[in-house]
Amino acid sequence: MYLSLLGQEQKKLFFSLAYDLVISDGHFSEEEQAIINSYSIEMGVGFEQAEVDQDIDKVIRNLNEICDLRAKRIIIFEAIGLAMSDSNYDAGEKKIIFNALNVFGIETSFESQCEKMINYYLELQKNLNELILR
Repeated sequence: MYLSLLGQEQKKLFFSLAYDLVISDGHFSEEEQAIINSYSIEMGVGFEQAEVDQDIDKVIRNLNEICDLRAKRIIIFEAIGLAMSDSNYDAGEKKIIFNALNVFGIETSFESQCEKMINYYLELQKNLNELILR
């Protein structure tokens, strides 16, 4: 939703964060693959698995250095949405999110706010689909 607002280097690092997040549970689901593909279209940047930095702590530190607070909130929000996309927002994914929140200096309550709003959005999207596409 908001990834197009990021700068080029931020987008590249976001892809590393996103990929590391989705493989943290040992499974790169079809839903997660579809979301990564949609991110690629939204950001106008191709996703290359070979270019992913798999040192998640380094990725988070680098994002912290080059992002302002708005960009950090965008990254957290989109990462939570990705983690929730396969209906399995697990402890490993939450650990990465909370690590990023800590490094970014964002209150941990932001995670629950994002999760709540994403659930609300998903329910709204489901209801709209039922209304229009039935």
